[in-house]
Amino acid sequence: QKYFDIDVNISLPDDIIDNTLSIKLNNKMKRLNISTNLKKLIFTTISTSHNINDAFERITRLNLKGEQNREVIKMILLLCSEEKCFNPFYKHLLEKLMSINKDHKYTYHYCIWDYMKVFNTYNDNELKKIHNISKLTAKLLVSEKISFPVLLPFKFEESDDKTLMFVVFVLDDYF
Repeated sequence: QKYFDIDVNISLPDDIIDNTLSIKLNNKMKRLNISTNLKKLIFTTISTSHNINDAFERITRLNLKGEQNREVIKMILLLCSEEKCFNPFYKHLLEKLMSINKDHKYTYHYCIWDYMKVFNTYNDNELKKIHNISKLTAKLLVSEKISFPVLLPFKFEESDDKTLMFVVFVLDDYF
């Protein structure tokens, strides 16, 4: 995959990011293997937002284009998966983003398809990631921001246990 190493300044005003928070953010970025400037910028933008509207405004002010814009959805999914329990913040943020750019819906579908390919590599300590992503997917299905083709690559007979768990969680939460 090609990532954009754009030259951006990810420092934010001192009232938003102090030294302690900066250290915590940098440690989390290292733990999540967030290495490109674009991903760091998106991560910091979302992580330091005060609320959904603030996050939405900051993301739209980044003026990302094309493939750069896809990184926003990927980062939201990553952050959602890393929460201790499902956080509706990400659902509401995605809904706002999808309402202004229909490409986000398709990017979300492709990201879920990619996740479905790697769920079988998750260990038992990572099951919360599957749960959080499935809950987010179900909530977006209910709000009709995405559609059922998000589950298109799922083949019941050929799927591993963790992918099956994901689909069951999505359908259970949806219905």
